[in-house]
Amino acid sequence: MPNRLLINRFVNFSKSASLMVILIGLLVMIGWIFDIQELKSVFHGLRTMKFNTTLVAILIGMSLWLSLQENKKYSFIIQISGIIVLLIGLLTLSQYLFKLNFGIDQLLFTDLQTTRDSFPGRMSFASALCSTLIGLALIFLNSEKEKIRVISQYPSVIVLAISFLALVGYLYDVQALYTLDFYSSMGLYTATVFTLSSSGILLSKPDEGWIKLIASESAGGAVLRRLLLPMLGVPLVLGWFVLFGERAGLYDTHFGLAIISVLIASFLIIILFTNSRQINFVDTKRKAAEERYRNALDNMMEGTQIIGYDWRYLYVNETVARQGRQAKENLLGRTMMEVYPGIEKTELFNTLKKHMQERTSHSMENEFIYSDGTKGWFELSIQPVEEGLFILSNDITKRKYAEERFHLAVESAPYGIILSSSTGEITLVNSQVEKIFQYSRDELIGRSVEELVPEGFRQKHFTYHREFFQNPRTRPMGVGRDLYARRKDGSEFPVEIGLVPIETHHEKIVMATILDITQRKQTEAELLRLNKELELRIFERTAHLNLTNEKLQNELLHRQQAEEQIIHQNKMLSELHEITLDLLKQNNLEQLLRRIVEISSEFLDATYGGITLIEGEELVLKAVTQNRAGALGQRYSRDDAKLTWQAFDSKKTMVLSNYDSWPDRRKQSQGFPRHAVIDIPILNGDECLGVLALGREKPNYEFSEEQIQFGGLFASLTALIITNSQLRETLKQQSIHDSLTGLFNRRYMEETLIQEISRAVRNGHSLGIIMLDIDHFKNFNDTHGHVNGDSLLSELGKFLKTNIRTEDTACRYGGEEFLLIMPDVSLETVLRRAELLRQGVSELQIQADTFANVTISLGIAMYPQHGTTMEFLIRSADKALYQAKQNGRNRVEVAA
Repeated sequence: MPNRLLINRFVNFSKSASLMVILIGLLVMIGWIFDIQELKSVFHGLRTMKFNTTLVAILIGMSLWLSLQENKKYSFIIQISGIIVLLIGLLTLSQYLFKLNFGIDQLLFTDLQTTRDSFPGRMSFASALCSTLIGLALIFLNSEKEKIRVISQYPSVIVLAISFLALVGYLYDVQALYTLDFYSSMGLYTATVFTLSSSGILLSKPDEGWIKLIASESAGGAVLRRLLLPMLGVPLVLGWFVLFGERAGLYDTHFGLAIISVLIASFLIIILFTNSRQINFVDTKRKAAEERYRNALDNMMEGTQIIGYDWRYLYVNETVARQGRQAKENLLGRTMMEVYPGIEKTELFNTLKKHMQERTSHSMENEFIYSDGTKGWFELSIQPVEEGLFILSNDITKRKYAEERFHLAVESAPYGIILSSSTGEITLVNSQVEKIFQYSRDELIGRSVEELVPEGFRQKHFTYHREFFQNPRTRPMGVGRDLYARRKDGSEFPVEIGLVPIETHHEKIVMATILDITQRKQTEAELLRLNKELELRIFERTAHLNLTNEKLQNELLHRQQAEEQIIHQNKMLSELHEITLDLLKQNNLEQLLRRIVEISSEFLDATYGGITLIEGEELVLKAVTQNRAGALGQRYSRDDAKLTWQAFDSKKTMVLSNYDSWPDRRKQSQGFPRHAVIDIPILNGDECLGVLALGREKPNYEFSEEQIQFGGLFASLTALIITNSQLRETLKQQSIHDSLTGLFNRRYMEETLIQEISRAVRNGHSLGIIMLDIDHFKNFNDTHGHVNGDSLLSELGKFLKTNIRTEDTACRYGGEEFLLIMPDVSLETVLRRAELLRQGVSELQIQADTFANVTISLGIAMYPQHGTTMEFLIRSADKALYQAKQNGRNRVEVAA
């Protein structure tokens, strides 16, 4: 990676070099215009800078300056300038090589400086060659392709060598280095201009070509930067001083050569040792960084593995071994095909192979089948690295099972359910939707929900959909305007739709519950038709009114009963819908169970209702109607409630027409009459969670098949509520606790510490934290194995739970590190607690292969003395822990 600071410095040098070249060219041009010899040749008697060379210098400086402005509109000007410089150089070279005279040497000014072999006004052969090469470099300098831009560096290097050699000639007064036998010499100004120009071109693109190595942050770049200028400059300076002493008569040539040899050798030895020490320092830092990187990978909660090009496991951490139910030693050095026979035939292997070849990143979810037939789900992140593939794996099995349970709940609903996004795209449907709309599930997923709306209503639906997401609110079934839907065959039918907005981590979605009310509408239409016929008959048969009155009353009574039944069913479905909404809103479990008992008793016209749930070997009454509130919490063995236990064991609904005459009636129920009863098992798949029991005091009043069916719906809702509550509680505990030690995890620790610091700020109290670490834990793992290492961590977690104050919080910080948060304490109290913990742990006997003694080191930090934020406080405790380690372990240290 290039060093951005160096790149900026190189570019600034190029800008400065371009300005200096322009300045030199302008000064020399003024010298030619006003015939000032010093401006044309630096010192009187030196070679002048020819006017053509002056023009070339100005063009080069201007082009280099424009190329650094990063504006494409200047590219044409730069190329034209490069072509002019190239033509001037080529024409001059042609004059030398073919002994021609094109009349360009003294086109504007007459050069009176002549020698035996010189050409008045003509730039030297070396200057013409440099102009030609610089012109080529300028032409390629601003190309859009990097490969072409890099070409400009090759002629620039040649020009730099020629011009630098001429400058050395002037420095040492060696005319042979800037004058050829048959052609004119290169002036000091000219050599300076070409040195600056070629250097500026090379450094104008410091992140490309050869210069890229000089600007890089690698060890090679650092060494090259340290050596380049000293290796060029120091020998020249030393040589000049030795030459100066020889010319002054201080010593002869042999002595001077000996001195320069010793000085240069000494300089090279110093440079060698200095850079060797620097390289050794860089290598030490690199090894330390590699060690930190490997420790970070070892301690990651996600599975981390590196697979080589030959499919061998080059690295795995403990998490990968646990996820694959393999020993770490069984993975390292072996191929995937050896560890998991047949994996090369799976989709996962084909995906890994593709990204291994294409060197691309990828994320995916993969279902893994273990050797015992059980399944696990993993979220994989695949990243190509130099050794092969780097893979992060996260176990999402529990989340997948939770999703499956959610889908089962949706599938068991007695009405259609559709989930759609804010854009109207359908993301989930249940089987009832397939029956209602006559589409298959695959046909609906991904489609717009507007396709299920009749064409005449689509525009209004689109507007309502947009307004709903701007102001999301729950809309129960049967509220508002008459609604219609469209089947696959294009037929339209009436529906009732309830809407519930749901906000996830990623987006807002809406759950629509849909009920086909075609039959109800048909019944209403039939009632309307019959009413009209009735009115017509009344009008036509007034004379027969007395004869038909009784028949009419019977018909009206029948219709009224039908309407009441429909209203009753709709009300029950609405209540079921509202209970489902309560479930989604995560209401209290006891309240939901009590509400199901009350509603089921009301709609099934039962005097008594109750829900019993299994606890151990007994059924416990968890919810009951108000008239039996005194029985809440009672426990029933198999001998106490035989009918309820029959429903529980058989997982079938038990129905009795007269419980009072049943031989196995409970003795405790003899104080109040009970006739018709139903006991409905509460099932979660194949598991029975409890029983919903309903009873009537009215004799000869049995439960109908329809009522028994609705009772089953209430039992299914009860199972869903219980399962959902258990799942939420489990997920909550897992999200804040560490599974191995039972202590709070790091995320909960950070949230708690932030809250405690805020409370300490408000109340003006102090706050203490203790960070502790198991001494030599890695050696313990290596000696006794990782299983015993995990057992040690678990035992230490139990010890911390039982040896801290009630108001303190014990957390697992990571690996073998733990952190205690102690609010409203003094430093003396924290020190005493830390020492008690240290002594208590040292007395623990941990059973591994043998009984082993364990010690811990502890670091203490106090708020606000050692930090006023969570980060500084943890960092202070960590430094104190490190000091305890450095001072011999098994000790307590306080942050400085």
